[in-house]
Amino acid sequence: MSLDLLPRTAYNEDHEAFRQTVRRFMQEEIAPHQAEWAEAGIAFRPSIAWKTLVPGAIVGTYLSLVFWLGGFKWADASVAAVLNQMATIYILVLARLVLGETIVPRQVLGAGFAVAGALVIMLTR
Repeated sequence: MSLDLLPRTAYNEDHEAFRQTVRRFMQEEIAPHQAEWAEAGIAFRPSIAWKTLVPGAIVGTYLSLVFWLGGFKWADASVAAVLNQMATIYILVLARLVLGETIVPRQVLGAGFAVAGALVIMLTR
């Protein structure tokens, strides 16, 4: 039984577009080679990209987690909590710079208030 028969009330058009993109990628890029790879015992297709992906995954995941936890260890709880919540602001900036997303005035105003609040907490200690 396919899950597509069940109603999807929690998802919007963006979620559906993402699902279709992943499904199309799997059908076009993975499924045609699945039997060949299974016979050869290949779990992942060899590629030069792995030389970039593996170190990136290690640095991006584990090393950043070590620094994040280290910051919590040596910072006061109030400062660490504020800086941790600033991740939302970093995401907003990166969404604009990397993904080219449009930032509306309401988001800019909210980010401004968040940065101002963080500065008040940081500078009054």
